[in-house]
Amino acid sequence: MVEMMGGQIWVDSEPGKGSTFHFTACFGVPQETRNTAVRPLEISELRDLPVLVVDDNTTNRRILYGILMNWGMKPTLASDGSRALQILRASGAQFPLVLLDYQMPGMDGFDVAQSIRALPSCAGATIMMLSSGGPRGDVERCQTIGISTCLFKPFKQSELLKAILTALGKRSLVAEGVTAA
Repeated sequence: MVEMMGGQIWVDSEPGKGSTFHFTACFGVPQETRNTAVRPLEISELRDLPVLVVDDNTTNRRILYGILMNWGMKPTLASDGSRALQILRASGAQFPLVLLDYQMPGMDGFDVAQSIRALPSCAGATIMMLSSGGPRGDVERCQTIGISTCLFKPFKQSELLKAILTALGKRSLVAEGVTAA
């Protein structure tokens, strides 16, 4: 199979120590990736950005609140999906970013994301799923619902920042119709 993919395979082995297998393979780049310019936002562009944080764990909400405030964002917290939907309905299109826990009682992250997508005022919101388990094998479902990114806990602040900047950068470039030449 490796040879069919234009690559090579080899092994380094030492008696009593074990073996290390190596391989190379050539992979194509999807056409949509070739034609799409992705410019992550700068951290300064997050200042005053409203973000809805939905997590049933009080500690997680507090930690995310502190991190987002430190970056100059304006977080609003919801302890479950029902509360998040109440906040979104009351605010209209106020939240361009939603950070959504996957595992919550009642409505899970997918249910909440689908309900958010059904609100006309939230059609353009960027939804990011945060999970300590959950949707690793459900990439297709994430794409169908319109979840931009799945980030798996525990994550570093730098990983969260990069994911937010990238997800929002993709969204704004798509909205502006920017593509590579």
